[in-house]
Amino acid sequence: MSTVNTVIIGAGHNGLTTGIVPAKAGLNVLVLSHAVRLGGLVTGVPNYNTGRKILNDWGSIG
Repeated sequence: MSTVNTVIIGAGHNGLTTGIVPAKAGLNVLVLSHAVRLGGLVTGVPNYNTGRKILNDWGSIG
C-alpha cells in the first residue's frame, strides 16, 4: 500500500488543478469526488448536489 501525502476533496477543475502542484513536486496525491465524471462544471453535466442525479446526453444516470 502506498502512502498518500496530499488528499484533495473535489475533482472539479479547481481540485484537479490543485493536485498538479504537489504531484509535480513528487508527492502522492489522492483526489476524491462523489461525481461520476471528473472536471466538475467543465464537463457541462449538471449536478444537483446529491451525487445521484446526474444528467448527460443519454439521459439520467444514478
